[in-house]
Amino acid sequence: MEASAVQPGALDQLWRSMQRAENKVGGGEGVEGCYGTLTRAGVQRIMAELAASCGLGRDSVLVDIGAGIGRPLLHAMLHPRVAASWGVEIDPVKCSKGRAYIELVSRDMAGAGLMGDGAAPPSMVCVPVEQLSTLEPATHVYACWEGMPRTAKVALGGLFVAAATIQSVAVVQRAFRRSPLLEMREMGFGDLRLLTTFPVHLAGSQRQLNAYILVKEGADAAPAGGASEQQGTKQQQQQQQGLQGKGLGQQQQQQQESGGLQQKQRRGAKRGAAAAVAAAADDAASDASCDSALPLSVWLRVNGLAADAASSGATSRRERRKRRLS
Repeated sequence: MEASAVQPGALDQLWRSMQRAENKVGGGEGVEGCYGTLTRAGVQRIMAELAASCGLGRDSVLVDIGAGIGRPLLHAMLHPRVAASWGVEIDPVKCSKGRAYIELVSRDMAGAGLMGDGAAPPSMVCVPVEQLSTLEPATHVYACWEGMPRTAKVALGGLFVAAATIQSVAVVQRAFRRSPLLEMREMGFGDLRLLTTFPVHLAGSQRQLNAYILVKEGADAAPAGGASEQQGTKQQQQQQQGLQGKGLGQQQQQQQESGGLQQKQRRGAKRGAAAAVAAAADDAASDASCDSALPLSVWLRVNGLAADAASSGATSRRERRKRRLS
């Protein structure tokens, strides 16, 4: 899954096109949550790390949870030129803007002759992550989830663990207050390995956030720092975990007791999702109209979403209000 070489000047043109398109659609603000976009340097670093350490490339399917209007997806379209990508966004205003935004940028890039062979424009799907049953056949997950409700993060954790096709996740937020691995585990992501973390900034305000690149424990991925850096990271994590005290220890014990049942439920869901993905893939493969977006069509069918979920604002005002209050 090697990353493809991008045409000279293509990324510069892409980011100019994205700025023009954002102005045309009226900015990236919506009615749900807050809007903030990472700088080009931040997005580029995240995608480069996913490509180098987690195999993000031509055979990959990238899903962005809380996608806004889709900037990172467009970047991944050109570099490392993923096979398919889509964004999951609860806000119908952002979804509507995102679809127009992606169309404007893709048309601009194609007109400049910079799309290249095999470039697949991303899609936007308007649905809460809590309503999804699987993320398969996605291979990589990205979530700039600063401000996202914990219920949505926990829902994503369950989907991540259950998806056999997914091995890595990149999340962007303020620095974790405790061990990133511990906090991710508490949100249902299971046992992970932290490959790297680095600061990124929001465009305009230059507010600093942190990007974390993580893989499932046992996944075939290695951080650039080598064995010595991994050992140092493990020692730091053990020290951080040791400072949590008896209260946290009791909380973890309770979570472990309830975790057995959750793991059994997830294993059952994982088997069910895998069977559903296989069945949907067979159906989609026999439908010539699905050839250009096979992974998305499979994913929509498995999640019980109509095809127009990728082209309409499907989230009700009542659902959005319940989510904010949760």
